[in-house]
Amino acid sequence: MHPDFSYTAFTTVALSGILGAALLYARKRTQGDVRSIIIGAATFFTFALLFEQVLHQILIILLPSLQVHVAERPLYYILYGCSMAAIFEEGGRYFAFTRIMPDYREVGAAISYGIGHGGLELLISGIIGLAVSAHALAVTESALWILERCAALLGHVSLSVIVFTAAATQLKSLFLLAVFLHGVADVPIGLYRYGLIDLPACDALFGFGVFACCITALFVRRTAETGMRRERG
Repeated sequence: MHPDFSYTAFTTVALSGILGAALLYARKRTQGDVRSIIIGAATFFTFALLFEQVLHQILIILLPSLQVHVAERPLYYILYGCSMAAIFEEGGRYFAFTRIMPDYREVGAAISYGIGHGGLELLISGIIGLAVSAHALAVTESALWILERCAALLGHVSLSVIVFTAAATQLKSLFLLAVFLHGVADVPIGLYRYGLIDLPACDALFGFGVFACCITALFVRRTAETGMRRERG
């Protein structure tokens, strides 16, 4: 019997539609200015897909035993992988907001940046990765895949708002908080890749991590805006 790829095709189309809608929303938030979207995508590519991978290769060359130790020990793998992803992606965000976008003052720019950043990840790991795979999804897997990728996109937007506020207020503690939240949210993915939890548990824990990012972003932004209003008054 040939595998049924109908749910795989449906998931690919659904994610494509979600990405398109997110990009339209980002463009609307910045009144048609797409620079923040492009900067977000370019920063993700440069820091996560280029710089982070280069560092991995350098460490393997300089410390050849590191790969073996990390691969054989779940705790090392999770700590190393989650820490590197959090440091490089949040570091890229902070660099973009302080060096490339220092004149952007509206939070819409941060939201659009986050959609550009997370949108490229969604395109590569969610849409293209699924389209070229030979895996036939079941209905439950399809639903979980869509929910997980949407949650990841929302997480990138929330973290972008936190780091944007950190750059605007010059509070390095907010940047460190974003790094911490990113790393913690990625832990369930590491646990799943090692077979320590199943996919539904992974998505549930990941969703909780993203929810924590969203709540933190709302609190941070409201606190910052309250402070700015007081300064003006």
